[in-house]
Amino acid sequence: MARETEARVSKLNPKMSKTDAAFWFNDYVDDFCRGLLALRVHHGVIGPARFSPEMSEIMKFAKRMRDQGTEVNIGLSEDLWDAPSVEISRLQSDCDAILEEHEEEIETWYYQRLKSGSDPPSLEATLCQSHFSTACSTSALSETPETEHDPNDEL
Repeated sequence: MARETEARVSKLNPKMSKTDAAFWFNDYVDDFCRGLLALRVHHGVIGPARFSPEMSEIMKFAKRMRDQGTEVNIGLSEDLWDAPSVEISRLQSDCDAILEEHEEEIETWYYQRLKSGSDPPSLEATLCQSHFSTACSTSALSETPETEHDPNDEL
């Protein structure tokens, strides 16, 4: 969440009015967690890449077989094939809780970044240092996602 927010904020027009900046930020925060529901879980992948909007190869194959008239049983009702998984729903719920709990710190970081025009500490570092220090480490902040990807594994 923090990295994506920073990337989006860094692309904003620095001459944006305060009113427009406030509207943009509120809309972004409101939509961020809801956007997680578009993700799918790829169980063969480790790290943030585990969550991706792309459908797994096995689900593509199952749908292709179904469309050709083959009976497909993957242990999941067909009306749930495209529904967010429990893990994604939980991720969205946790995201909402984090944003609500740390809304003030995130807003402060955002407005300081806009006001200063320079690069203040990253949002991720700010939240980790002040609130999640036991869950964050310097190495975790600099890590790039590892991938052990099995493209046929989504369920």
